[in-house]
Amino acid sequence: MRVIVLPGLDGTGELLDAFAAALAPEFDAQIIPYPRDRMLGYADLTQLVIAAMPRNEPFLLVAESFSGPIALRVAATRPPLALARSLPPFSKGAKAVSTTKHPRQCTGHRPAKPRQ
Repeated sequence: MRVIVLPGLDGTGELLDAFAAALAPEFDAQIIPYPRDRMLGYADLTQLVIAAMPRNEPFLLVAESFSGPIALRVAATRPPLALARSLPPFSKGAKAVSTTKHPRQCTGHRPAKPRQ
């Protein structure tokens, strides 16, 4: 099954290479990088992602941080089998996502402690 992976704010997807590699061989991960030569807004990035997605096969959609809103827009037009949004390990109230052999085994969000 294909797993479409959308990058965080860096836009390259290079930080997700280890995650994508950990999905093999059960899943075929495809990281969709964003252009480096121009700035695009959410609407344009959404269209870029839609154009790069598989047309006639089921897929899972995983978005890291910045790409969460893009993934939601994509899912509204081309629903995936599952949608996951990860938080970066340096976010307040989050811990690192463990890369395991199966996406269902990944852990990620931990609620922040209330302010006193």
